[in-house]
Amino acid sequence: MKESLGLDVMLLGSGSVRNTEMGPIVLYSDLTECFPYDDPAYMLRVTGMQFKQMIMFMLRDEVWQGSHCEFYQLSSGMRVVYDRNAHKFLDFSLNGNPVDDEKVYKIGLQHFHFMNVENFFSVPLEEIKKNGKPRMVATSCREILDEYLSSHQNLTREISGRLVVL
Repeated sequence: MKESLGLDVMLLGSGSVRNTEMGPIVLYSDLTECFPYDDPAYMLRVTGMQFKQMIMFMLRDEVWQGSHCEFYQLSSGMRVVYDRNAHKFLDFSLNGNPVDDEKVYKIGLQHFHFMNVENFFSVPLEEIKKNGKPRMVATSCREILDEYLSSHQNLTREISGRLVVL
């Protein structure tokens, strides 16, 4: 989705992916079973500092003690290494480069997560809007995935987005 929508990072709700694997031949019914939600995708412009705050909130102590939290699949090129004891990132990089606190990044979210951005990330939408107006970049996440799979045959299981919690 990151590539198709021209984003820096796509944060896909982990609960949106319902199967661990597909294939070797993927039918449309396999795609709808694996990805049952067909909602719009939104693009937010966030500073590197805001992005770090968003992920830090996802990894807060209360989550490890049972508090509700949304977890996200990180898109290709994103690497996050978090030290739970020290409460800090050991690595927070995109495409091998440290995320710059002052730089503005284009982050993708599904509709449900966009509508709850303040609750799920603890960053007020009004603060995010200061970087540019959020906008819908696709009316159907499933169509984006369908188009991508149709035009990228013989994909492998390679995973390059990483979240490591120590």
